[in-house]
Amino acid sequence: DSNWRWTHKVGCTNSSSCNCYLGNVWLNDTCPDPTTCTDSCAIDGEDEEGYAEKYGVRVDDKGLLNLTFVSKYKTEGATGTNVGNRMYLLEDENNYKMFKLLNKE
Repeated sequence: DSNWRWTHKVGCTNSSSCNCYLGNVWLNDTCPDPTTCTDSCAIDGEDEEGYAEKYGVRVDDKGLLNLTFVSKYKTEGATGTNVGNRMYLLEDENNYKMFKLLNKE
Protein backbone atom coordinates (compact mmCIF):
# COMPACT_ATOMS: atom_id res chain seq x y z
CA ASP A 1 0.00 0.00 0.00
CA SER A 2 1.25 3.42 -0.88
CA ASN A 3 -0.08 4.70 2.46
CA TRP A 4 2.89 3.09 4.19
CA ARG A 5 5.56 4.31 1.78
CA TRP A 6 7.48 7.56 1.65
CA THR A 7 6.13 10.09 -0.88
CA HIS A 8 8.93 12.54 -1.71
CA LYS A 9 10.50 14.81 -4.31
CA VAL A 10 12.09 12.82 -7.13
CA GLY A 11 15.83 12.37 -6.57
CA CYS A 12 15.74 13.68 -2.99
CA THR A 13 17.51 11.83 -0.17
CA ASN A 14 15.97 10.86 3.16
CA SER A 15 15.13 14.29 4.58
CA SER A 16 11.96 15.88 5.92
CA SER A 17 12.42 18.70 3.39
CA CYS A 18 11.80 16.13 0.64
CA ASN A 19 8.24 15.24 1.69
CA CYS A 20 5.36 15.67 -0.73
CA TYR A 21 2.81 14.13 1.62
CA LEU A 22 2.89 14.11 5.42
CA GLY A 23 0.36 12.42 7.66
CA ASN A 24 -2.78 12.86 5.61
CA VAL A 25 -1.98 16.17 3.90
CA TRP A 26 -0.32 17.04 0.59
CA LEU A 27 2.30 19.73 1.23
CA ASN A 28 1.74 22.93 -0.76
CA ASP A 29 5.43 23.72 -1.29
CA THR A 30 6.00 20.45 -3.20
CA CYS A 31 2.43 19.78 -4.39
CA PRO A 32 0.65 23.07 -5.09
CA ASP A 33 -1.41 21.47 -7.87
CA PRO A 34 -1.91 17.98 -9.36
CA THR A 35 0.35 18.54 -12.39
CA THR A 36 3.30 19.82 -10.35
CA CYS A 37 2.83 17.03 -7.83
CA THR A 38 2.71 14.35 -10.53
CA ASP A 39 5.86 15.71 -12.18
CA SER A 40 7.80 16.31 -8.94
CA CYS A 41 6.94 13.48 -6.54
CA ALA A 42 7.50 9.73 -6.32
CA ILE A 43 6.44 6.94 -3.97
CA ASP A 44 9.21 4.65 -2.76
CA GLY A 45 8.97 1.02 -3.79
CA GLU A 46 9.76 -1.98 -1.65
CA ASP A 47 12.27 -4.74 -2.26
CA GLU A 48 11.73 -8.46 -1.58
CA GLU A 49 13.26 -8.28 1.90
CA GLY A 50 11.07 -5.29 2.79
CA TYR A 51 7.92 -7.11 1.70
CA ALA A 52 8.92 -10.12 3.79
CA GLU A 53 9.95 -8.25 6.95
CA LYS A 54 7.44 -5.39 6.98
CA TYR A 55 4.39 -6.97 5.40
CA GLY A 56 4.81 -10.73 5.85
CA VAL A 57 4.76 -11.38 2.10
CA ARG A 58 7.07 -14.15 0.97
CA VAL A 59 7.50 -16.44 -2.01
CA ASP A 60 8.48 -19.98 -1.06
CA ASP A 61 10.88 -22.30 -2.90
CA LYS A 62 7.98 -23.56 -5.06
CA GLY A 63 7.12 -20.02 -6.18
CA LEU A 64 3.95 -19.85 -4.07
CA LEU A 65 2.96 -16.56 -2.45
CA ASN A 66 2.64 -16.69 1.35
CA LEU A 67 0.92 -13.94 3.38
CA THR A 68 1.32 -13.79 7.17
CA PHE A 69 0.07 -11.28 9.70
CA VAL A 70 2.86 -9.07 11.06
CA SER A 71 2.72 -7.38 14.46
CA LYS A 72 5.66 -5.15 15.43
CA TYR A 73 6.04 -3.74 18.91
CA LYS A 74 8.14 -0.72 19.80
CA THR A 75 10.89 -1.23 22.37
CA GLU A 76 9.99 1.86 24.41
CA GLY A 77 6.59 0.65 25.55
CA ALA A 78 3.60 -1.56 25.12
CA THR A 79 2.24 0.30 22.12
CA GLY A 80 2.77 -1.31 18.78
CA THR A 81 1.72 -1.18 15.20
CA ASN A 82 -0.09 -3.88 13.32
CA VAL A 83 0.66 -4.12 9.66
CA GLY A 84 -1.75 -6.02 7.44
CA ASN A 85 -0.88 -7.31 4.03
CA ARG A 86 -3.21 -6.57 1.17
CA MET A 87 -1.97 -7.85 -2.13
CA TYR A 88 -3.66 -7.35 -5.44
CA LEU A 89 -2.52 -9.79 -8.09
CA LEU A 90 -2.94 -9.02 -11.75
CA GLU A 91 -4.29 -11.51 -14.27
CA ASP A 92 -2.88 -9.37 -17.05
CA GLU A 93 -1.87 -5.74 -17.48
CA ASN A 94 -5.43 -4.43 -17.02
CA ASN A 95 -7.30 -6.97 -14.86
CA TYR A 96 -7.06 -8.20 -11.30
CA LYS A 97 -6.71 -11.94 -10.70
CA MET A 98 -9.97 -13.33 -9.32
CA PHE A 99 -9.87 -16.28 -6.95
CA LYS A 100 -12.80 -18.61 -6.31
CA LEU A 101 -12.31 -20.11 -2.84
CA LEU A 102 -13.79 -23.52 -2.05
CA ASN A 103 -15.24 -23.32 1.50
CA LYS A 104 -11.85 -22.32 2.91
CA GLU A 105 -12.41 -18.58 3.17
